[in-house]
Amino acid sequence: MDIDWAPFLSFVFVAHITPGPNNLNAAAMGLEGGYKRTVPFIFGVYLGLSILLVLTGLLKMAMSGFFYRNILIFKIAGSAYLLWLAFSMVRNKDGKQRPAPRASILKGLTLQFVNPKALFFCMTLYALFVTGSYKWYQTVIFSFTLPLATYFFVSLWAFTGAFLSKYLEKPLHRKIFFIVMALLLVYTVAAILTKEFV
Repeated sequence: MDIDWAPFLSFVFVAHITPGPNNLNAAAMGLEGGYKRTVPFIFGVYLGLSILLVLTGLLKMAMSGFFYRNILIFKIAGSAYLLWLAFSMVRNKDGKQRPAPRASILKGLTLQFVNPKALFFCMTLYALFVTGSYKWYQTVIFSFTLPLATYFFVSLWAFTGAFLSKYLEKPLHRKIFFIVMALLLVYTVAAILTKEFV
């Protein structure tokens, strides 16, 4: 397994620190329920991304062909889901604090399979940065090690949401926060539909 480490690490950092479904959901959950209640969701994200990386690595050629032949379907389905997430963030019209959303492992895991950013991340990773021959066990080890970075950055977004909760006690401030998060998701959708998104 050959990896050009400098561009690889740069790609991983940018892909993880930028807003996306995982980060924005974690921030919203952290705001509403605190970091500890968000941990199951974060672990689900880690597990889901690990599974995606294993599948991508083991089925690189077949999956690449299928993915790129059906890329429009992936974009439309994923974008529709992200728009629904954006809508759900702003539907609390009065901005009052709601019960903390259910942050389950299953929710974090299943999100990865309709998350265009995660799908593009896995495809780009194996297409551009992981080259050469490698054995199945190397793919499995790599696929469960790399998402530790995901766990860290999604946790960082959840901590940010939890930290902001004390500053967003007024309904108007909370409303503005969720509108900003929703607009970032809409921007993500625009990026997915208009260009090659990583």
